Amino acid sequence: MKEMRNTGGILQKALCIGAAALLTGAVLSGCGKEEGTSEAPQGQQTADGGEGALQEQQTPDTGAQDGQEQRDWDGVPRALQAERTAEYVRAGALDETLMEASNIFAYQFGDKLAAGGENYFFSPYSISSALAVLDNASEGETREQIERMLGITDREHYNQQMSFYMERPQNEQARVQSANSIWIDRNCTLSDSAYTEYLPLVDFYYGAEVWEADFALDPVGTKDAVNQWVEEHTGGMIPHFKEEVDPDTILSIINAVYFYGEWSAPFGAEATFEQTFHGQNGDAEVPMMHQGELYLPYYEQDGLCGISLPYGDGSVVMNVLLPSEDAPQSAAELFGTLSGTEKNDYLITLMNSETRFVQSLALPKFTMDYSVPNMPQILEELGMKCAFVPGEADFSGISDPQTSAFYVSEVSHVAKLEVDELGSRAAAVTDIGIKNMSLLIDENPVTFTVDRPFVFFIQDKETGMILFMGEVRNL
Repeated sequence: MKEMRNTGGILQKALCIGAAALLTGAVLSGCGKEEGTSEAPQGQQTADGGEGALQEQQTPDTGAQDGQEQRDWDGVPRALQAERTAEYVRAGALDETLMEASNIFAYQFGDKLAAGGENYFFSPYSISSALAVLDNASEGETREQIERMLGITDREHYNQQMSFYMERPQNEQARVQSANSIWIDRNCTLSDSAYTEYLPLVDFYYGAEVWEADFALDPVGTKDAVNQWVEEHTGGMIPHFKEEVDPDTILSIINAVYFYGEWSAPFGAEATFEQTFHGQNGDAEVPMMHQGELYLPYYEQDGLCGISLPYGDGSVVMNVLLPSEDAPQSAAELFGTLSGTEKNDYLITLMNSETRFVQSLALPKFTMDYSVPNMPQILEELGMKCAFVPGEADFSGISDPQTSAFYVSEVSHVAKLEVDELGSRAAAVTDIGIKNMSLLIDENPVTFTVDRPFVFFIQDKETGMILFMGEVRNL
């Protein structure tokens, strides 16, 4: 990866407040190599949620004067080892609050996508994770709206539960990997509390790596670094997440999720053949996978039939819902008539139902690539409004009170799914872009190109007296 070092921005601020070691396990990246300095090795998130994200040799402390020097951006990788100044509490167990909150958000978000009438696929876990990292920087009504949308009633407890879920033991045949990162523009000034409170907290609970970038002057290098980070944390499924970066971005929060699952009972490739799929817009011939004479959890309620297909040791499953043969509505319509609690109850009941003998099972072999359209609009419709409004957004947990306030300028989400005879692979990325109010662009910008004859004046502003004047007809 092209890594970006910590130059005057983040490191200078940390040293100036006497806290250079407060970015726990932070990785501050860059785009090249300095003479005599080897490029940093790639960071790997550890099971403790990121405490060992990347440990490099720390540059010796040469005093405040050196720490305050503004060095040129020359792309030398530089990482900080860190110590926390606060004590954080880890959850001892996973309770139902995280599932309930996350699933209700998933249903509400899914309803917005379903309204478009097309296929859709997304990761509510990825979106919730990125928004939770953002939420920890928010206060006031902005915080209230984000937490109401996500179903957070106790932010500290939610952080603990998310951390516990990220760190739980994984099965090799059915594993979910999640990673978070924060990309900060090298000229962005954060509050003192961002270094002593916010960044250590989201590193502890969310394993959030911190990278320093140059969005304005090195957009290509920043784009390449982000894309490589995303590719590494999505199992190579999403290699070109960003086509470009917005040079006015001052901070970006990115979550990546990767799932790999092998069917507990794989399909045989020899039993895959073309079969008609009766779609909403007409019939199509698709490769259909087949197997039979197996036992699977099955549940039926009010015309809605469900089967649960396990991966690996059964810790992860794919629940597939169909309408009964005589049902007048589609599976989505039938499921949509249920309340959020009823939807949770249906899926939990399905997964824990006694196995039934399945004489024949047929499942399409398919792939999906999906990018959520109009995501900021969806989040606003779900109640997250203030975060997008300059002057109303309150991210005082990270914004420097002496500079213009921060606001969310963009949110994007892409997801990919592959389902075949051996199992499934899925990946998703959520990106939250933040800007500074001072970077707002005039809606009617002026373009003024002096590429033809012109007249000019050198004038005393106070008295209005013209001191010099001239005309240029040719150059």
